[in-house]
Amino acid sequence: MQASQQWTQLLKQQKALKDQEQKQKWEDMKVRLTWLAIWLGSGWSGWTFYILSMMVAAMTGGMILINVPSSVSCPALLSWCYFLRLDKSTIVLPEQREEILQKYLEQHLKSPNRKEKSPTKRR
Repeated sequence: MQASQQWTQLLKQQKALKDQEQKQKWEDMKVRLTWLAIWLGSGWSGWTFYILSMMVAAMTGGMILINVPSSVSCPALLSWCYFLRLDKSTIVLPEQREEILQKYLEQHLKSPNRKEKSPTKRR
């Protein structure tokens, strides 16, 4: 009987130690977060963090906006538009514009669904 009481007491002590360790870890994390907030909110570190996070957000938005359309017309091979586009096969360069426009016009002018206008007689 006394051995089971000692065992139960030992388990309670272990649980109390684990709870104390968890509370200590939580307090340490709160101290670190407070220190980080103070460091970010003071001087150049805060401004640097703010500016860098805005730059990352802007670049991410730019990457998303450049890659959303099915095709994009870029001014040159050495442009940001070309570098940030993930699917390079959907980029239209200036030297390709005339060729693509010509293909489009040929395709739509000769389509079978298009009704030819017949000359009408005016009286």
